[in-house]
Amino acid sequence: MSERPGSDPPGSPESTGEHRWTGRATTWIAAGSAVNGLGAFLFQIVGTRVLGADGYAPVGVLWTLQYLWVAVAVTALEAYVTRLVIVRGHDAARVRRFLRLLRRWLLAAAAVAGVAGVVAAGPLFSGNATLGVSLGLLVLAYGWYGVVRGRAAGMDRFRAYALATAAESSVRLVAAVVVLAAVASTPALGWVFPLGPLAVAAFAWVRSHPAARIGGSVAGVGGGSGLPAGPGGGSEADAGSGADGGRAASAEARDVGGTPSAPEADTGQAASAEAPTGSTGEGEQSGTAAGDRAGSGAADSPVELPVAGPVEPPLGDIGIGEDGKRREATRFLAATSTANAAVQFLLAGGPLMLVLLRAGPAAISVLFTTVTLARVPMTFALNGGLSRLLPPLTRMAQADDAAGIRRAAVWIVAAIGGVAGVSAGGAALIGPEVVELLFGPEFRPERAMIVVVATGTVLAVGGLLLDQLYIATGRQARLPVVWVAAVVVAVALVAWLPGTATMRVASGFALATAGGVVALMIGLLGPAARRPSVG
Repeated sequence: MSERPGSDPPGSPESTGEHRWTGRATTWIAAGSAVNGLGAFLFQIVGTRVLGADGYAPVGVLWTLQYLWVAVAVTALEAYVTRLVIVRGHDAARVRRFLRLLRRWLLAAAAVAGVAGVVAAGPLFSGNATLGVSLGLLVLAYGWYGVVRGRAAGMDRFRAYALATAAESSVRLVAAVVVLAAVASTPALGWVFPLGPLAVAAFAWVRSHPAARIGGSVAGVGGGSGLPAGPGGGSEADAGSGADGGRAASAEARDVGGTPSAPEADTGQAASAEAPTGSTGEGEQSGTAAGDRAGSGAADSPVELPVAGPVEPPLGDIGIGEDGKRREATRFLAATSTANAAVQFLLAGGPLMLVLLRAGPAAISVLFTTVTLARVPMTFALNGGLSRLLPPLTRMAQADDAAGIRRAAVWIVAAIGGVAGVSAGGAALIGPEVVELLFGPEFRPERAMIVVVATGTVLAVGGLLLDQLYIATGRQARLPVVWVAAVVVAVALVAWLPGTATMRVASGFALATAGGVVALMIGLLGPAARRPSVG
């Protein structure tokens, strides 16, 4: 393979297929995900205890919409940025062009969401129009939050990824406690929702604008915090120490989220020239525009692991110009967003279905808290595990490692079955009692319902993990077919099954999710499964 302009010199770790990982990367991801999940769970407990079942119902609907936006669009965006940085990190201009397109998309989506939320405030939020405004703000904030995490994952900066993940939930929880202590109302709690991602995005923005720095720190926060610089950068500690480290971090931030300070930035070489040559990193991607990136230092003890050689674009025509990039980005995001929308609706959209069925506020709150509790053990998969899984799977596909892809699929399938059995058993034994203890007696669900919800939740998360194998191998176009069909089946089952509205929704969603997971398994392990393809 001929050497590409801007690629690493022969014999370097990148050109020989070596990639730097750290023993602490998984620990950082686990810690950040745990803090995020705990913060979200405590937010639910605080809100339900203060507002009660009827008062919390609109908040539960807003949370569901927020969750679906993050899980559907932001997850797809994060996956795209991750792959873009891995494959095209040496070309900072292309990354910036995508972010300029994204800026317009996000502003339009936020405006549409805000207007729709205000117009539909009656059925959705019991007439609280302020929750509709909050919906528009969180759409915008979580979009840039996804860029921060996607670039951190693509550069294997899992410490920065974990800190951003933890900060989003922690800020929201602290704000909720303060606000509810002062004004215990549904609209007041609604304003809290965008604060977490806004805090992360604002910190990233400050990191990308040197004029906002104060004496080498950022708004009073030390440079060693590890949070990304710009929409998806790294910490000053990651980029080095002292003035050189600050300049490298600033240059790197401009390459991905800030405004280019000079025309030569388009060559992708200015940042490399500024980066400290002796820095070490939590991880390095092939041909990155920012040169060497510092990680957590020698304490991280990076271990060299083999991956594929010099990477080629797994996204088809992503590298053939502005039009090709736009088309490929649109196809990728359309496929993954549609699939994510479907599977996440099956995972968390039950309360919205109850709204359509005109169920009462108490029923909506009961189902929402039950689904929330069932998702708690799945936090690791939803808040970092997917990003931790996608980069190595993508490199495995680039190496044409069909056996490795198949082994990963077998492991995921086995995990789905084992965890689903344990979750169902635990829910049957103590599920209703735990919900009552945490949220109050008015939120206690039927025992059969919580068993079904727990099983369906595990299946849906397993489906998300299987989705990563399709994305890594460039087969994401198959995902919408499977999951949209599952949603159609779910709606039909809800209309056909007997029982209460909550039980019909829980059962219909779980059965349809099981069908989708089986279809994905057949595609990966069945006789029709083919070798990985990233072209």
